Amino acid sequence: MDMDISSLLSALQNTQQKKSSVRLSERNVVELIIKLKQLGLFGEELLHTINGKEYITTDRLKVDIQSALRQAGGRLELTELPALVGVDLAHCEKQAALIVSESGGSVMEAQGELITTEYFDSLAAEIDDLLQESGVLSMADLAVTYSLNTELLRSTVSSRMGSTIQGKADAGLLYTPAYVRNIKAQLRGALRGTAAPVALTSLVKDLGLDSFSGSNSMVSQLVDELLSEGA
Repeated sequence: MDMDISSLLSALQNTQQKKSSVRLSERNVVELIIKLKQLGLFGEELLHTINGKEYITTDRLKVDIQSALRQAGGRLELTELPALVGVDLAHCEKQAALIVSESGGSVMEAQGELITTEYFDSLAAEIDDLLQESGVLSMADLAVTYSLNTELLRSTVSSRMGSTIQGKADAGLLYTPAYVRNIKAQLRGALRGTAAPVALTSLVKDLGLDSFSGSNSMVSQLVDELLSEGA
């Protein structure tokens, strides 16, 4: 038979006074806390863990989520939190929302994930390394590679362009000034070598740019520059 609240409190007091001879069972402790919560002596800040053996405060849960986010490198799916912190997803989502609102913009929730500005800074540095190596990158390909929606990636890149990322963004492409100069030089040679009108799509293909969506726009702009320069 379950113990009533008076018996449970009495047992707890005896346990405190006679630790060597009286111990509350795990079940008794759980029942005690449940009854105290029912009586309003504990508020909503005390939560039951998934394993049913522990209780955790909302403040501690928030700290644990922040710790899990740091250990994940600044990007963490909300659905992973219950397994990491041992608390139901609904409670995790509530504390995650508080973390975002209290972060001053350093943590955001997007596409079901918590993402920090530090993660985006690291991502921008990685993108810049790739850009300097290849000269040109497709925003669509980067979005797939990093599992980010295109708008979020574009915002990340544009806000760090000229600082972390040394290049230019246009028509869905990222490219370096050196890359543009190289393409412009190739275009100048191609145009001077043509004996008849040539289609823009042919130029794009000849320069090996047809794999990049948006390359037509860049080539068109460069052709206009060359024509204005009398090349």
